[in-house]
Amino acid sequence: MTLLLTHSACLDHVTPPGHPERPDRLRAVAEVLGEERFKPLARGEAPEGNLDSVTLCHGEHYIGELRHIAPQSGMIYIDGDTSMSPGTWEAVMRGVRRRGGGNGCG
Repeated sequence: MTLLLTHSACLDHVTPPGHPERPDRLRAVAEVLGEERFKPLARGEAPEGNLDSVTLCHGEHYIGELRHIAPQSGMIYIDGDTSMSPGTWEAVMRGVRRRGGGNGCG
């Protein structure tokens, strides 16, 4: 069985127009998965991950810096392709999950 975990907080990760990780993409996927042929798909709300899982992929200093620079409004760029908005941190934490001994990365 396939399980789809998602959370409305992921829609609050606002990115520049045309960026592939944009809320409209998630809405489009949700619309298709709402079709009758996907009715058997098991669904659930993504729980909030924990920092221990994140540190399996990224160093504590890097994580601390991201938390420190997370914007309260607007958008900031971490690099040429990566941005953060006020909703990014929760969206990220909803995407972190450790399962079956895996590390929750990628």
